[in-house]
Amino acid sequence: MSNKGIYSPKDTKFLMDMEQYPRLGQLELIETKNLTSSVNSADFVNIKEGIFNCHLVTFNDMEWGTADTFYCRLSDDGGVTFESGSNYSGAQQYGSASGSYGESRRSNTDKWDRLLQNQANNAHSGYMIMYNLGDANRFSFATQHTINWSSGNVQFKYGSHVYNSARKINAFRFYTASYAFTGSISVYGMRFS
Repeated sequence: MSNKGIYSPKDTKFLMDMEQYPRLGQLELIETKNLTSSVNSADFVNIKEGIFNCHLVTFNDMEWGTADTFYCRLSDDGGVTFESGSNYSGAQQYGSASGSYGESRRSNTDKWDRLLQNQANNAHSGYMIMYNLGDANRFSFATQHTINWSSGNVQFKYGSHVYNSARKINAFRFYTASYAFTGSISVYGMRFS
């Protein structure tokens, strides 16, 4: 197929069928960490922030042996250091099949807080979408939706977070307050988002 910069609909369909033509919203796996031995943190330092404006992070079967909280910090120096100033804020709603519901808010803290929380020896799963990480002129935002099983009930949590300092973020770290964890974390770039 010759290319003069213009594709016919037939050419475009052919390239899409051959997975050589990117589609709006297409996901590209950047990295997966299968954490089979207990660790206290998981760093993602090659997030392709110059290519992707939007990142999807999935959490699968995250577990820790003692009740703990799962956090996130951002980096603007490739993961050499992770920002710990008071520029993180967030709000969440949570609920349980038992009928209990509530909210949690954090303003001007040193991390995105309570992404996954508290329950020991129960699998936590979910996702987070991060926006504007590679844009030095905009704040970085995230939304989340996570689930877990606790005390015989399914629980959910969803919320939004902001890093209220315009910086080019090029790495991030997930970690717990005190205890080691296992599970799988994947980071995807969302094409043309």
